[in-house]
Amino acid sequence: MKYTLLPALVLAVLLNTGCVSKINDSRLNMDLGNVRQSEILKLVNSNDDITLYNMGSQIMVESGFMNQSGQEYGYYAIAIYNYVDSAPNLFILGWVNGLTLFVPSLIGFPTDLQEFGITAFLYIFDSTGTMIKVYRNSNSFTKMAGLYYGQDPHKKASRFYSGLFREILAQANMQKDEINYLLRQAGPVTTENMQDARMKITDFFKLNRR
Repeated sequence: MKYTLLPALVLAVLLNTGCVSKINDSRLNMDLGNVRQSEILKLVNSNDDITLYNMGSQIMVESGFMNQSGQEYGYYAIAIYNYVDSAPNLFILGWVNGLTLFVPSLIGFPTDLQEFGITAFLYIFDSTGTMIKVYRNSNSFTKMAGLYYGQDPHKKASRFYSGLFREILAQANMQKDEINYLLRQAGPVTTENMQDARMKITDFFKLNRR
């Protein structure tokens, strides 16, 4: 009985150690490089979630995009979404590994191939908490894994997400005049309107969860 169970146990270990993991948002690191500084009026980070707040700071501030001088005229928030599915060619890996009892995987033949779909959002709100712009950008990538490599998708996901946000910032910068006009129409952020605006933004995301 012990000898009968041994191949099944070995196979289970191989399958578990050779699979691509799901994306954990807290492990992503946005690095957009030095992007061109925008002339958009100063905005406040309004993400409540600490992971998204830090990510938003990386994208908008640490990249050099957001002008940090002057009066604050509104708010920004970012959001990211992703899904994972088996890549179309995964069955080939399964077929080869099944015929060879996973022996090639011991010397590096891949055991898993997953496809990730990712979407990035940038929201801009005026000082009253009214959304005036939303930008959306999507892409996908595949991640191959073997017993000794490839299980962690976060480095590749970080690179692809950074590319999506880099394109979003370029688009927002092209529309800076329209954005600034709408921000000035509502006026600057003040201690009097900040609480109501924050509550309005929180309610917006409660109603627009994906």
